Amino acid sequence: MVYIKNAQGDAVCHPLWLSVALNRLIPGLSCLSLCFVSFAQGAVLDAPITEIAVIKSMSKDQAAAAASVRIRGAVIESESYSFVLHDGRQGIYVLGERRSVPSFGREVVVEGTTAPGEFAPVIQARQVTILGAGDVSPRVIKDVEDLEAGAMDCQWVEVEGLLRSVQPSSPAVPFFSAYAILTAGTSRLNLSFSNTSFAEVQQWVGSRVRIRVACLHYFNAHGQLYGAHLIVPGTGEVRVIEPALPREAVPLVRIESLLRYSPQVQPQGRVHIQGVVTYRRGENECYVQQDQSGVFVQHSDQRKLSVGDVVNVMGFVRRGVYSPEIEDAVTELVNVPGTVRARPVSLEGAKEADSELVEVQGLLLDHVRGAETEVLTVKGKGTLFTAVLLRHSASSEIPTIGSLLQLTGVVRIISAPAAGTPFPWKPDTFALLLRTDDDLRVLHRPAISLTVWLFGVATVLTSVALLFAGSLWWRSKLKLREQKRGRIAREAEFAAMIKERTRLAREIHDSLAQGFTAVSIQLEIAKYKMPAEATAAYEHIEAARALVRESLVEARRAIQGLRNVTLSNADFIAALTRSSAKILKDTAIAFYPELEGDISRLGAEAENELLRIASEAMTNIVKHAQAKNIHVTCRVRDNYGELRVSDDGVGLTSGTPAGAGFGLRGMQERAQRLNGHLVVTSEPGLGTHIVARIPIENI
Repeated sequence: MVYIKNAQGDAVCHPLWLSVALNRLIPGLSCLSLCFVSFAQGAVLDAPITEIAVIKSMSKDQAAAAASVRIRGAVIESESYSFVLHDGRQGIYVLGERRSVPSFGREVVVEGTTAPGEFAPVIQARQVTILGAGDVSPRVIKDVEDLEAGAMDCQWVEVEGLLRSVQPSSPAVPFFSAYAILTAGTSRLNLSFSNTSFAEVQQWVGSRVRIRVACLHYFNAHGQLYGAHLIVPGTGEVRVIEPALPREAVPLVRIESLLRYSPQVQPQGRVHIQGVVTYRRGENECYVQQDQSGVFVQHSDQRKLSVGDVVNVMGFVRRGVYSPEIEDAVTELVNVPGTVRARPVSLEGAKEADSELVEVQGLLLDHVRGAETEVLTVKGKGTLFTAVLLRHSASSEIPTIGSLLQLTGVVRIISAPAAGTPFPWKPDTFALLLRTDDDLRVLHRPAISLTVWLFGVATVLTSVALLFAGSLWWRSKLKLREQKRGRIAREAEFAAMIKERTRLAREIHDSLAQGFTAVSIQLEIAKYKMPAEATAAYEHIEAARALVRESLVEARRAIQGLRNVTLSNADFIAALTRSSAKILKDTAIAFYPELEGDISRLGAEAENELLRIASEAMTNIVKHAQAKNIHVTCRVRDNYGELRVSDDGVGLTSGTPAGAGFGLRGMQERAQRLNGHLVVTSEPGLGTHIVARIPIENI
C-alpha cells in the first residue's frame, strides 16, 4: 500500500499495482510537464531548501525574503495553528492553518516559505503532507542551564529532575492541560503538559522523573529570550525514576527540624508540617508557626487562608536568607483549635527569631506611607528596625513621631551575611510584619511630638529672622528718606542762593559796572581837554583810568561768578575744561582733567564749590607756580568726594604758610561750608598739591 495526496492535499491509500503503473507513467508525464513549463516561462525554478539548519542560520532580512522550503521531519509539538518540526538535527517553528496542523509524533513533509518570526526564523506552511508515524532521538541535557541558550530553541531534549508544584491550565489555553515546575539542582524549569490530565500530573509531584520535551523559549517585545518553556507532548514522554510517597504517607515533622544536621543523606522530596497561620501576604504567601518556631510558606494552591487557621502544609524545603523556607506547597485546613501567643523578646532576641511571632518595644523615629504599605522606622537599644503594616489592614492613624510603641508581628530577616562574616551569623537588623493596627500599641506619647517641636522651633527662628530683616529694611528706608529730604532742602537752598547771586550780579552790572564805565569815559575826555603843559596832571589821570579799568574787570568777573553760567550749560568735566581754557589762555600750561565715579551723587552745590576751588587753584598756579602741567582729578567714592589739583611748578617757599593769601583761604572756606576740609602740601621745586575732601552723607 502507498499514500498519495488527493486534490485536497490529504493522503489517500492505493493498491500496489496502481503504484507500479503510476511509477512507470509519472516520470514521462513529469518530463513533459517540466519541458512545457520551461518553454512557457523561459526559466527553471530554484530548488527549495530541504534542511532546517539552513533556515535557522538566516538573518531576519534573509528569512523575510520568503525562500521556498520543502522539509521532511517529525512533529515534536503541536498547537492549534502551529507545530514544531524536527528533521533529526534541528527543529523549527511552523505556522499553518488549523486543518493542516498534524498531531505529535507524525512524520510529515512541509512545503512553504521562510518567514522572520518574532524570535527566530520560522516556516510559513503552504502544504503539509502526512507520511506516517515518526520519531526523533532526544538530546540528553546534563546541565539544564544549557536550555537557556537560543541555540536550543525548538530542540527535542531529555531532562531529569524533581517534579514540584502543579496547576491546572487556563480555559483560554485549551491545548495545555497542566503546568508544573521541574527542579534540577538550583534551576527551576517551567513545564506545560498537553495530552496529559491534571490529575495524572498531580500523582507525579515529589517524584524524580526523566522527561522528553520540546524546548521552546519565552521572549519579550524586543525578541530577547528570558526563559525556557518546556512542552511535554504526552504521557508517554514521562518516565518516573523515583516515585514520590503518597501524600498520606509523608511523615509529619517539626518546623525546628528542617535543614538540621543529619549523618544520613536527606531526601529532596516533600516535607509535611502542621501549624498556625500567623501572617498572610497576598494569595500564595503566609507564615506558619509551631510552638516557638515559624517558617515562611509559598503555596501554589489558591486556598484562602486567614490568620489563626491551623493548616497542614506539604511542600519542598529551600534555604532562606536566615532560616529554612517551604515552597511549591499545598495546604489543607485542619479543624482543630490553635492559637499562638506572641513571645516578648528584646531586640537582640528578635534578631534570632526569624519567622516567629514576637512582641518588642521601640521609639518611633519616622513614618513613610507607600502605595501598599505603611513603613515605620523604630529604634530600640542599639538596634534600628522597620515595622511594615499593609495599608488595607490599617484602620486608624499612625502614632506621632517620638512615641514609645509596643509592636507585635512576625520577624523577617532581610539582609544576607557579607563575605567573610564569622559563624554563627547574627543579623544586624530585621523587619517586623504587622498584621493589623491592633499589633501597634502606644505606651507613651511625647508631650509635644518631635515633628511639631521641630516645626515650632523652625517657625520661631524664621519669624525672628524676618523681624530682624524687616527692622533693618525699615531703618534703611527711614535713613534714605531723611537723606532725600536733606538733599531736597539743600537743593532748594542752593537754588535760592543762585537766584540771589543772579540778582546781585544784575545789580552790580546795572550800577557799579556802568558807573566804572562812565568814570573811565569821563577821564578819557578830561585827558584830551587838559593843556599840554599839565604833565603832572596827565600822570594822575592815567593812574585813575588804570584803576577804573581794573575795577571794571573785577566787577565783570564777580558778575560772571555770581551768575554761575559754568554749571548751567554743561557737565562737570566740560565746565572744568571751559574754566581752565579761560584761566590758562595765553599760557603754555597743559591741562589734564579726570573724573572717577558719579559726580551727581555730590549734589549741585558741591559741584559748584568744587569747580570754584579748582578755578581758584588754577589761578594761583598761573600767577605763582611757573608750572608746565596741571592735573585736576575728581573722585567720588562710597561715602566721600575728593578733588585733587596738582602742578609741577616751583612750589611754596619754606617761609610761606599753607593757608596764606585770600585765594587759599577762600578755598578752605568753600570746603568747610560743605563740612569738608582742604589740605595743601608743597615742597620747593616739587610742585603743589591741593586736596579737598567732602563727605557725601553730609552734603
